[in-house]
Amino acid sequence: MRKKQQGRQQQGQQQQDVTAETVEPNPQWALQQAQNARRRLRQQQSKGGGKQTPQAPKTVQPQPRISGRQLMLMIALSRFTVMVVFLPVATTGTAGRNAWLAAVLAVLGGMVVGTLAAVLSARFPGQSIGGFARAAAGIPGLVLAAIYAGFYVFIAVAETRLLTALIIDVSLPRTPGWAIVLPILVVAVYGAALGPDTAGRATEILITSLLASLFLALVLLLASRQMEPALLRPVLAFGIRPVLSSTINPIFWFAMSAGLVLALGKYCEPNRLVKSVLAGTAISGMILITMALTATMTLGVGEVVDRFSPLLGVARTVFFRGVVERMDVLLLNTMMIGAIFDMTLFLLVAAVIISDIFRVRGRAVVIVLGMLAVAPLVYRRISVFDLLKLFDVMSSGIMLATVHIGIVGLLLLVALIRGKKGESGQ
Repeated sequence: MRKKQQGRQQQGQQQQDVTAETVEPNPQWALQQAQNARRRLRQQQSKGGGKQTPQAPKTVQPQPRISGRQLMLMIALSRFTVMVVFLPVATTGTAGRNAWLAAVLAVLGGMVVGTLAAVLSARFPGQSIGGFARAAAGIPGLVLAAIYAGFYVFIAVAETRLLTALIIDVSLPRTPGWAIVLPILVVAVYGAALGPDTAGRATEILITSLLASLFLALVLLLASRQMEPALLRPVLAFGIRPVLSSTINPIFWFAMSAGLVLALGKYCEPNRLVKSVLAGTAISGMILITMALTATMTLGVGEVVDRFSPLLGVARTVFFRGVVERMDVLLLNTMMIGAIFDMTLFLLVAAVIISDIFRVRGRAVVIVLGMLAVAPLVYRRISVFDLLKLFDVMSSGIMLATVHIGIVGLLLLVALIRGKKGESGQ
């Protein structure tokens, strides 16, 4: 019995010794662990190329945003200058005194094309045409998107040359073209590089000043009592066909809103796109109708058709000693601002599309496009008459059918047939 008790006591003592060894820290073992930890840290630092600093958690950069109202004003103001200054509803086609009616029909046509683009963009929220073209139509879709971006670069260059050629031919015949074009290009590239949110805020300020200037000009013109409503009659004396021929060119310019929606619509709420297109087109359309009525009642049908810029002719008739001496000079200043704004928007549209196609930074694309635009902008002096041939009835009709309706309609049709639809947020 005593031997059994002594055996139990010895086993208990051994268990206590083992427990003490596991509980009590071993200084030599702890030192070895610390040395191993320092060795592993030095190895990691040597592989990393230097001292490691704790990395901050990765954050997603917020996308710039524009409101539906800002997009609406961009649509209203874009191509506004070239349409009002050259008044294509009167100077192209054979509408004559019914130019205001051609403007009404052109507004409706522009709304249809813009709505198609808005519906297509709304199916792929948070993406531009450069982002969703592959999902909608594969590699051919990307090719169409690249062509679409290049088209807006072409329009930016052609419109800028057209407006500056008019300024030079009318008031600055001894000034070299590059002296006017290059400052416009620099400001436009800088504005496009700032992004769509900055362009949206600038539009709100710019359209207010332009509308105020137009309102003041109309008030002064009414005060001069030079408008004769009788010049608008008779209406549709030769039927509707001559009026339809004058709607092609303005519909082409109204349809330029499609590019704004397909590129900048990614920064706007999808459910606001259609409303923005319709409202923006209606605003610019009302201005065009007003200018067509004003030019016809002031100059008469014959002078309106013969002039390449009827609005400039109207401005030269306004003269109030001590108040306004040269309304045409104010119009030329407005044209300069409009040229800068249009080029900024069109370069921004092209840059957004290209950056989404190739997954590169949009600001870098803007700078490259600006450098590429220098040569065609300053290449020899071309008269305003020759430049207007780029936008005659046939040329504008071909561009309208192939680019605005062809590319947009084809991508929308393919997306509907294949049931393609994007998810919100890119």
